[in-house]
Amino acid sequence: MKRLLLLGAATALLTASAQDLAQLKKQIEAEYAKYAAAMAAKKPKEVESYMAPDFVLVTTEGIMYNRVQAINSYRLGITRMNNIRTTIKIEKIRMDKDRVICNTVEDTTCDIRQNDGKVRKYRRTAGIEETWRKIDGKWRIARTIEKRASTYIDGKLYDAKALKNLGK
Repeated sequence: MKRLLLLGAATALLTASAQDLAQLKKQIEAEYAKYAAAMAAKKPKEVESYMAPDFVLVTTEGIMYNRVQAINSYRLGITRMNNIRTTIKIEKIRMDKDRVICNTVEDTTCDIRQNDGKVRKYRRTAGIEETWRKIDGKWRIARTIEKRASTYIDGKLYDAKALKNLGK
């Protein structure tokens, strides 16, 4: 009987945790949707508002950006981009103390004007681990780690080195 009661209590805790996590996932998905809309609308201040003050981005190449560097890179990029569309799908979500860690797939497409003036179709798909923290009552991204990424220009897959030389 005692085991049955303990099992029942443990099941209730797990169910409550699963329900809490499902609710949390909905909240973060809503934040991702607003974040993607701000990116598409080319609103750097709004995009920046989703970043924690100590935000860090680590690219697949191992390059690290702080908040200022990341937003400056975004500002530079959007001057050459039109018809931006970003979708972010949460594949896995978990709590770690006061943080939420999401494994996502982010897919961004746009028309991009290269250095040579040509407009090309751009697509980037990335597997990302993001850490969110609540700051002043609002969920903010504290850390973004790109685990994998594929970049396509006009349907052709490019590696990081080839992308740097494209349009020169």
